[in-house]
Amino acid sequence: MTQGSSPGDEEEQETRDGQLILPGQSGRQMDLPKIMNMHETLVRKTKLTINTDQEVILITRDRIDLTLRDNVPKLADLGALLSKAGIFLALLLGVVTTESKDIGGIQKETWDAVFLIATVLSLAWLIIGLVKYLRRKKISDIVDALVKASEK
Repeated sequence: MTQGSSPGDEEEQETRDGQLILPGQSGRQMDLPKIMNMHETLVRKTKLTINTDQEVILITRDRIDLTLRDNVPKLADLGALLSKAGIFLALLLGVVTTESKDIGGIQKETWDAVFLIATVLSLAWLIIGLVKYLRRKKISDIVDALVKASEK
């Protein structure tokens, strides 16, 4: 045991002939004066900001996996919502701006009805997607679920 150290310090670091052996690194030795010089350099050039108001969560990998499997599918994708809006707008512009003609033996009124029904269906699809997007889980909800899983 070195001077000024407690019995528990021997577990953390061990010195032999001026060489420092780090814990968990058997056979790897570092020159003690180099470490002291590195320490002094870091202390001189480092600005230390202390933020101790952090919550540390300790959880196993399998609990993270299970929690994410349950929660990530509930995240709504903005891209999916925008694609639904794009389809609706394209159909709406088609209904508003085109003048239908008889094509392939189908009357123009039938074409108008098909596009109008498709527009209404795409509007319903867009509204459902918007509701899901507004009710989506947020990242903070997933973090809360992870914290809850770690408390089990």
